[in-house]
Amino acid sequence: VTRGLGYDTSATYGLPQLGRRDQSLQFGVGALKQYLKAYDQTAATLSATVNRKLSTIWSASLGIRAEQEHITQESISQTSTDPSCSAPNPTLSPELTQKCTSNYTLLSVPIGLQYDTTNLTSPLDDPRHGMRAAFTVAPTSSIGRPNAKFLITQATASIYFDLNDLGLSKTPGRSILALRGLGGVARGAGQVSLPPDQRFYAGGSGTIRGYEY
Repeated sequence: VTRGLGYDTSATYGLPQLGRRDQSLQFGVGALKQYLKAYDQTAATLSATVNRKLSTIWSASLGIRAEQEHITQESISQTSTDPSCSAPNPTLSPELTQKCTSNYTLLSVPIGLQYDTTNLTSPLDDPRHGMRAAFTVAPTSSIGRPNAKFLITQATASIYFDLNDLGLSKTPGRSILALRGLGGVARGAGQVSLPPDQRFYAGGSGTIRGYEY
């Protein structure tokens, strides 16, 4: 998926039982550099999130996130007057003749709802049965060129089947069938004004394997 060496590192600090036993506060800081087919990105992030357990299977989260990023991508416009774009490159295809560099400051308020029936005590354990689902909305303000305000909505779901329960395996937990789906939509900004890393991509190891990112 990547076209060069990069890094993705982060650190978190948590405060459990914030005001009540079923509520926690988590601070996070991260740094990312990646060279993808769609764009090159260098970014630094800072976040704070409050998590609350609503029941044994439901939980909710509310956070604030700031991100400063530097993105370079090939432009699909051959007539762009954006000063961040380089001169046309004759070695590229006619549809991709310029490279454009933009700096963005993203401020967002992610709100999430999670559902989990896998009954795991540690997030590091592999699920053997049950379902995990999450729904998030993230109102975001992008300060850059151009400025934009948009809403990112995402829904994910994963379900796990122990083949022993289906009579297809003799050993419980040895063979697990996992199915996963993801959907999302970005509203309030067009394709040009939406920062490249906030768009939806398919392919690579995260979605459709066998297809390029």
